[in-house]
This record gives sequence, C-alpha cells and structure tokens, in this order.
Amino acid sequence: MTDNNEIKSLERRNFLKLSGSAGFTAAVVAGAGGALLSSPAMAVTAKEEKEREKAAKYTMTIATAYKLGASREYPIMQLDMKENIQNATNGAIYVKLAPNKQLGAGGALVQKVQNGTIQCAQHSLSNFAPFASAVDLINMPYFCGANQRFVNLVQSDAWKKHVHPNVEKNG
Repeated sequence: MTDNNEIKSLERRNFLKLSGSAGFTAAVVAGAGGALLSSPAMAVTAKEEKEREKAAKYTMTIATAYKLGASREYPIMQLDMKENIQNATNGAIYVKLAPNKQLGAGGALVQKVQNGTIQCAQHSLSNFAPFASAVDLINMPYFCGANQRFVNLVQSDAWKKHVHPNVEKNG
C-alpha cells in the first residue's frame, strides 16, 4: 500500500469509528478540519460537537442528496451553512447534517420539510418543477450565470406573474 492509500484508509476507518461513537456530524466536522488522522483531535472534535448539541435549545436537521465536499460541483456548502446557523443563533440551534441521500433526495426531501420530519433540505431547484414547471428553466446554465441575474429573475414581474401563482396553486 502506498503512503497516500494508507492515509486514506486510516481516514476512512477513523471516520467510521467516530461516526459510530460520536455521530455522523462530529465525524464530518473532524474530517473537514483535517482531524481524522489524530485520535486526540477526533476526541476533541467529538466532545465539542456533543457539547454544542447538548447546549442547544433546538436541533435542526439539514438533509441533501449531495455528498459532503461536493462544493466544486454544486454550491451546497453544508458545513458552512451548519456553522452559520449555529453561530447566528448563538448556539441555540444545533445543526445535524444528513448528506448523501441519507434521508432521501429531491422531492422526498421537499415532502419531509412539508410534513415537518426535517427542518431544511438542500436540493436542485428542478424539484419544484412539479409545482411550477417554469422554475425548471433555472437549470439552464446560461439563464442565470451570475448571482445578480438570479436575483433579478426571481424578483421580476414576469416571475411573480407566472411562477408564484403556480407554486401557490400546487403547494
């Protein structure tokens, strides 16, 4: 085995070990922080996550079909979102992550938010197409090449006239 393969193998073993003992979210945070090669660092991360969860008044689950680290392909940024929510609420909300289709994908996640099973889902906008087919146009890469174009689109009179009524009518 090469050194690189040994490191990856150790990281995988430690990730699974930490997931089993401290929970998936703690393992993700440890992995993102580069702590999977150090047992003491893993223990500190797991302890910090457990303390954060215990201190929080509420727990929020964020589910997505996307795997962690897929930010290059999709601008999901799950760990950033987790930290932002926890920090913005001064620790009142602890965020559990459920990536990589753990709780489903697409329309199934939308349904889980609607029925209160989870509090948040990250998914492709095309999952709203059954409610308003016009939103499926968003997936055309050239249609919204920049953030401001997207903001302009969803705040436009045409969007409000054609998309909003369909979404409201279909749920």
